[in-house]
Amino acid sequence: MPRFRFIALPDLSRHLAVALLSHLAFFSLAGIARAADSDLPLTHLAGDQFPALKSKAFNSNFALDGAAGNAVMRSRYSSDTGADGEKVIIYGYQLDLKNTYALSGKPGAAAVTLDLAAMPPLAVASKLPDKVSLYVIDETGSDAGIAVQSVSQQNGKLTFTFTAPVLAGKQPGTGDHSVWFGLVSSWHPQHGHVLIGSAGGAVQPPAAPSLAAGAKPATPTNPPASSQAAAANGAPANPGIEVFVPAPDQPKPEKSQPAPAAN
Repeated sequence: MPRFRFIALPDLSRHLAVALLSHLAFFSLAGIARAADSDLPLTHLAGDQFPALKSKAFNSNFALDGAAGNAVMRSRYSSDTGADGEKVIIYGYQLDLKNTYALSGKPGAAAVTLDLAAMPPLAVASKLPDKVSLYVIDETGSDAGIAVQSVSQQNGKLTFTFTAPVLAGKQPGTGDHSVWFGLVSSWHPQHGHVLIGSAGGAVQPPAAPSLAAGAKPATPTNPPASSQAAAANGAPANPGIEVFVPAPDQPKPEKSQPAPAAN
């Protein structure tokens, strides 16, 4: 009569359960990260697709940590007509480190963040290709700027991340610059601020401008709403770098009524 030998198999159900829970935890954390910092659609435009617009410009000089020379954050805006005939604003930004040079390491910027109190409503403009709300103007050639890889929003702040760090040069006049990038919104322009994401990844305010290096400090007109809120909670306000940003219309104060005449 044949004999049967029983072989003990490992408890596969326990291992499968542990693996399943690990995968669920990973995807839950990934979902939380996406909810906190979500990517937005970004349209790449060739230079000839972006029309010549009559713009108002504002440039801020600042000093880059670890570098000498004059770093510049450029901003501009143009008025246009939206899809429903409403007035919209085309905002543009460019980081220019051409005249900066490294003192140590490889100083530079990995991202630029618009320091906004709330996410502005995105719109489309009649002079731009259809359905373009967030854009980057691609460049070609030996002097092409560093491109923008993605744009994300978190708590109203918009962060444009470069494909590679925009770096200071080895000597004056050899630093990088970014391409122009921006957004279209129905909110009107006002002076606000941007934060620079260092090549190390931390978003931080600029260093104090170095007058010896030829930099001229930008004069903040009004700190961003997020900095005002931080100051109200006892945290130090961050002035950032002054640029044009989209802002909601402020309600007009009511006119005071004259006091009734005394009888």
